[in-house]
Amino acid sequence: MSLARPAGEALPSPSYFNSEKDVVHMRKLVTRFAKNEEGAALVEYGLLVGLIAVVCIAAVQLLGGQINGVFTAITDALTAAGIAPPAA
Repeated sequence: MSLARPAGEALPSPSYFNSEKDVVHMRKLVTRFAKNEEGAALVEYGLLVGLIAVVCIAAVQLLGGQINGVFTAITDALTAAGIAPPAA
């Protein structure tokens, strides 16, 4: 059984295909898709949340040691003054 088409024989045209109507319909779909900005706003919000998360993580990494030092100094000063820190 050969699936090859004899030379010169055209492909059959399906009866449901109307090129002018389909092109106009496709053009309308593409135009509507291009004008739709709801998805773009959602992506922008997602990028902003991601950027804020990266900044927060960087701040904790950079300042974490310094903040720990401040609290350790406060705990040492309170202990030296005779005020016991709360039990952990």
